[in-house]
Amino acid sequence: MTRKTKKRIIICVLSTFIPIALLFSPVDFVLAQTDQIHNADVVEGSGTLDGLTFSAMLGPNGKPLDTQDTLIFENGTFVSTECEKQCDYPAQAYFARRVGEKIEFISETRCLTKDAEIVWRGTIDGDNIEGTYSWTANRWYWTIEKEFRFEGTLEGNTTSISGK
Repeated sequence: MTRKTKKRIIICVLSTFIPIALLFSPVDFVLAQTDQIHNADVVEGSGTLDGLTFSAMLGPNGKPLDTQDTLIFENGTFVSTECEKQCDYPAQAYFARRVGEKIEFISETRCLTKDAEIVWRGTIDGDNIEGTYSWTANRWYWTIEKEFRFEGTLEGNTTSISGK
């Protein structure tokens, strides 16, 4: 990894997660993983949502949800199996905070083979998950940004946040 690449990663992490930390600061939140957010290696840890797996549908904003996915929280990380399959988006750390009976989360992951990233923002309410994700791909002369949404339900072998 070149010095320029390392510097770019550090700037990206700081510019992304410092505002997020400020956003979540009024409410108690849990940092699921602190080491190298953009590192592709899974760091063993634990997080508020660990053990939850959701069967979900994905789709572009304003259009039908047409893609089946599985959203998994484990070892302090979050992964979309569809995004992992399509572009090697690895499991990455997530931030979570409880707001009343719901839990909000955010996670950012980078494609291992292209200059692209996805930022997931969601809410878990009992056995249901919903939210949005932003896909950004950087090209030589332009940047492509697309917004998507997702909805899903807790899979049978996992326990909801309410413990039921």
